[in-house]
Amino acid sequence: MGEPLRQACQELWTLDHNRLTPGRDYRINLQEGKRSSNHSDAAAQPLFSFVDEAIWQRPTYRLFQALLNNYHREAGVAERLNTQQRQEVDAFLDAIIGTQPMLFVHQQLNAIGRADGDLRAFKEQLRQMWFSTYRRVVDNDSSGFEHVFVGETDHGQTKGFHNWVQFWLQERNGDVNYYGHLLPRRRDQGLEQTGPDERIINIQFGWGGDVKPVSTLFVGTSPEFDMALYTLCFCAGEPENIIQLRDYEVKIKCFRIHSKYGDKVGSSYPELISKSPGEPGFAGASQGPSGLPMAQGNGYSPAGNYSSGYPPQQQQQPHSQSYAAAAAGAHPQQPLQQQPYGKPFQPAPQQPMTFQQQPTPFQQQGPPQDAAQQSCMGKFLGILKACFS
Repeated sequence: MGEPLRQACQELWTLDHNRLTPGRDYRINLQEGKRSSNHSDAAAQPLFSFVDEAIWQRPTYRLFQALLNNYHREAGVAERLNTQQRQEVDAFLDAIIGTQPMLFVHQQLNAIGRADGDLRAFKEQLRQMWFSTYRRVVDNDSSGFEHVFVGETDHGQTKGFHNWVQFWLQERNGDVNYYGHLLPRRRDQGLEQTGPDERIINIQFGWGGDVKPVSTLFVGTSPEFDMALYTLCFCAGEPENIIQLRDYEVKIKCFRIHSKYGDKVGSSYPELISKSPGEPGFAGASQGPSGLPMAQGNGYSPAGNYSSGYPPQQQQQPHSQSYAAAAAGAHPQQPLQQQPYGKPFQPAPQQPMTFQQQPTPFQQQGPPQDAAQQSCMGKFLGILKACFS
């Protein structure tokens, strides 16, 4: 995974205008830090001391919340969404696909042949990746969305559960017991102190009696940002993608479940590697250009070749533009009618492929394997990756 993808992830952060502001929209109480070897409850108070209920007036937050109670917590129970729940999934996908983070990811993936240029086709790709079920313990008992954003329990262990909104709601309901946060490592040496403005935290918690020894969460980020970041790394990255997000060095890990209809997310989550010493964490949501030069070179090149973020007219584009309006062309003045973000797509290095044919990104294709070897290896990797949290 090269520098261009890291730059694209940094650019993605600047586009999350729906991100909450610490101290205004929410407050966290990290309390005294601890080491990962300490599994005792070291926090007397909850992690979240305040979250403004006005977030439910934001469409993507409200539609995201509606999905969180659609799943069984226990692994081994088959998931069967009813008609209303499937409609909730559809509404959520419609909402996020028109946001700037997800439009940016669509543009990048389309430019390298990892996504169809049509937004409706991209929506179905997201549905297959995140909401199609697979076997974790029994058939159809898990999906990428359930594992990453909702969480699962299996024989006394909590798996997945990498979303701050779900954590706050479960903590508010008394189902989550916050054990404390793990101090991040400094870039130079030792451990770095943390503060109330942290945007990425390592925590320990109990969930209904089951324990999660370490879980890394983004804090205050929008649902569309989390899904866009994981989607970008899953489709265009490697199993482990080391990126830089402001003061944090982060590893985005991706595990895939292979399917002839398109690979599914087995898991995707951040690991906090280190933090710049003495830094307070992220500032509030940036409304301007990122100022990050896009790396040049062979392979993946972020579409548009922006030198300083998005053009000024794009900074004024409402982030709440709906997928339906964008797809139907209801707003002739929106740049999406011509080419997203006022820039033509760069020619893809290869002809666009179906999602089922997607090769491992950023890797040269080796000699073809025979069908029996591919089938055996695919089954083995599918079983192995399904076990990871």
